[in-house]
Amino acid sequence: TLFAVQESMLAGEGIPQMRKKIQLIVDGAKHNADTLARTESHRAMTQAIKQSYRDTRKVKKVKYITAGDDVVRQSHAALNGHIFNLDNTPSDLEEPNCRCTIVAYFGGS
Repeated sequence: TLFAVQESMLAGEGIPQMRKKIQLIVDGAKHNADTLARTESHRAMTQAIKQSYRDTRKVKKVKYITAGDDVVRQSHAALNGHIFNLDNTPSDLEEPNCRCTIVAYFGGS
């Protein structure tokens, strides 16, 4: 933001132009922080789910589940309902803003 202020001052711009430049920087930083917080908390939750399943020693397979709405990525929608070995789940679960999850699966082999 300091650079935006300096740039505006050197260009002879007023407070309104300076405010717009700063707002763009702050909005971008807020969006990035929101994305990072969502993604990392989801990743931690997924890892905790997987560890709790491992700790039971009973869960060997998991079912991939999407949020089921029109915001779900096509690549994730294609995995919806698929069964995976617990230690071989798709890396899609760690993509930014992913809302998919896994649940224990006790169906057939």
